Amino acid sequence: MDHNEMFGDLFKAFVKAYPEKKKSACQAEAILFWNQLKTSEPKDKLPELVRSKIQQLEALALGRQGALMKFWGKAASAASPTPTVSQSRASPSEHGASGSGQSSRKGEAKIAQPSSASCLKRPAPVQQKISEELNEVTAQVLRMKERESAGLMTEGEFKQLKLLTGQRNKLEKELKAKISQQERQKKRRVVQKSAKERLLEEIPEAAKFLSVRSNIGRPRLEEQQTDLLKAICDIAIYGSAAQDKRQFEAIRSIHTLDELKDALFHQGFKLSRSATYLRLLPRRSNTAEGGRHVNPVPVKLQKATNTKHHDHSDGRFCTSTIRSLEELSSLLGPEEVAFLSQDDKARVVIGLTAANKQSPFLMHIEYRVKLPDHNWVVAQRHKLIPSVTAGIIIKKNGLGKPEAVGYSGPTYVGIRSGKHSSSTAYSHALDFKRLTELEEFAPILRHDGIIKPVVVIVVDGGPDENPRYRKVIQVAIHHFLEHNLDAIFIATNAPGRSAFNRVERRMSPLSRELAGLILPHDHYGSHLDSQMRTTDEHLERQNFKFAGKTLAEVWGGLIIDGYPTVAEFIEPEASEVDPESLECRDQCWFSNHVRTSQYMLQIVKCDNRSCCSPLRSSLSTVLPGRFLPPPIPLMHSSDGLKAAGKDDHQHFPSLFVAISLDVSKILPKSYLGFKKIPYDLFCPSQTNLVNDRICTTCGLYHASLVMLKEHKKEHKVTAATKKIRPKRVVTRRRNELLVATADGGDLDWLDSDTIDLTGIRMDWAEGVENLNDSYPIIDIEKHLLNPWGED
Repeated sequence: MDHNEMFGDLFKAFVKAYPEKKKSACQAEAILFWNQLKTSEPKDKLPELVRSKIQQLEALALGRQGALMKFWGKAASAASPTPTVSQSRASPSEHGASGSGQSSRKGEAKIAQPSSASCLKRPAPVQQKISEELNEVTAQVLRMKERESAGLMTEGEFKQLKLLTGQRNKLEKELKAKISQQERQKKRRVVQKSAKERLLEEIPEAAKFLSVRSNIGRPRLEEQQTDLLKAICDIAIYGSAAQDKRQFEAIRSIHTLDELKDALFHQGFKLSRSATYLRLLPRRSNTAEGGRHVNPVPVKLQKATNTKHHDHSDGRFCTSTIRSLEELSSLLGPEEVAFLSQDDKARVVIGLTAANKQSPFLMHIEYRVKLPDHNWVVAQRHKLIPSVTAGIIIKKNGLGKPEAVGYSGPTYVGIRSGKHSSSTAYSHALDFKRLTELEEFAPILRHDGIIKPVVVIVVDGGPDENPRYRKVIQVAIHHFLEHNLDAIFIATNAPGRSAFNRVERRMSPLSRELAGLILPHDHYGSHLDSQMRTTDEHLERQNFKFAGKTLAEVWGGLIIDGYPTVAEFIEPEASEVDPESLECRDQCWFSNHVRTSQYMLQIVKCDNRSCCSPLRSSLSTVLPGRFLPPPIPLMHSSDGLKAAGKDDHQHFPSLFVAISLDVSKILPKSYLGFKKIPYDLFCPSQTNLVNDRICTTCGLYHASLVMLKEHKKEHKVTAATKKIRPKRVVTRRRNELLVATADGGDLDWLDSDTIDLTGIRMDWAEGVENLNDSYPIIDIEKHLLNPWGED
């Protein structure tokens, strides 16, 4: 062969072996190698050495080409074979191959099969590494076989060939073992998967032990952190208020998104702020952001508005009182405490649409709908009075957690005539008596067939329910004695904050049933004349009774939060308990068992067994002092823990913290002169009135001056007590007047003989009751009279 052609082949081999280098660099290396051979080797061996070098370079190039083809072969089908080293090396073996060379190629054909198996869908790094090593060793063995066939092998090269052959056989066995192991593992996974599927079909409960997920991808947080959605609902619902007008079942919570996230973190749930928001209802569900809310809870963030009414100054104080009752109820448990919430729903008119609601109606085109063309009362006081009582379920093992007192339970509605009956403390007493007889309220009020020892009632605070009024106290004492209770607590919220009462959650479902409903006022015939005056009282009572029973049927089949609703019409003749039948006690008993305050009434058994029977509950274990301690706001000062002042931010602690406080160390010195700490000492609206309502003899605090006056008779105070001079008189009923005795606007029902009315103008005619829903009837002649007289 010509030296020029030989050098050209050598240069081309360098270029193929090192494609990443420039041709000038490859040419320089080829010249360097050529010059070394010319100076160190004889001329007759030059073609053989050059050909050997070319074969090495070709093997290196083929090795790189094989690795590249393996890379692209992963995306190809497994049926297309990958070029092997032996197949690619067919051309150089044809130049001087003998019989031994062909036999070696037959041996190399065995390697082609394992290399094709490496083209799998999934990467196999270990197999790929072994294949690369095998290709390099095979290339070296192939070159030495070529030298052996040409008779150019030395003794040392024979030993090296033997070692390389052994290494090649070892790599072939190792690669074959890896491929077989991969196939066995794949088959084992298929068998295990089918076995798990059969197991889950026969025993579905085994899924939680096998950690088998049917879905692909990262599991949702709800799967890893169970009860997450329930915890969000519980946090949002507790302490929230009903919708302002009770028109739909929406609750208003005071929690922000950050507060919700922190509350979840304290309960052990770990999720980000955005993940918390994705568990809530989106603002708009038809947007891309709304589509990310896959499985939200029925809780939605409310826009910040400034249209809500202002907080009452006593709001925090009343909330602390109700919170203490919730903590006490959860600690004593559902077997010892009966929790009720009570209020009167808005009066339902008869003869007109009971409630208006904008909703789509589907009606036939041939029909014509006729509705009344006015919206006032058919006649004076033609309304029904629904008194709603909500039974509250207490969760077991709450152990002092206020949220253990839920919002669900059975509902009772006592429907009365708005003209022939009224809503008073005596009517509510009859409702409570009826509750003790209903099977639906047995889980709420009874345990082992008897009334539970502790009863907690949260009321609205109206004139018929306020716990500081004497009739309410009289009825509570009757319940306490009749049912042998250990304690009865009646509490109310601050004025204007009734939306936070639990019973308000029941008003919206009741109102929804009234949409478009017209209760007939003349079912048995009209009892009104042309001027809408009653002409037949007996017929009027029958019509009211039919309207009341109709409303009871509408509400009687209602299910609220999975609990039944019991609605009944109560006859006017039996709408109240007889005041003469109520059990009463003297002032001495009153002083030992009753504690009154502006927003709560407490009646508790004493320790004298000759007076009261032993306790049926664990109340004495929780309240060593028998009564709830007064709420005292706390703050950190330079002198340590102290009671907060009027101008400071008031933070009332929990019931159990209040019980453990040493009031002598935290109260100001001006408050340490009380014999007994008044419950309303830190009530903002009552702070200035506390001293006037404390008995100077025994130090007992009373909620009104009238009760203080009655209490002083116990101490045989002979000094004449002056009549009470009210600030204003609101209305009257029988021999009682509703008067404001303080500048703060607090109202009390007082006997007319205990009030000094000198110089106070009365806004109604003498002897006529002022009715909230009455309308004065004035004839046209009197209406058109000139109000100005002649001089």
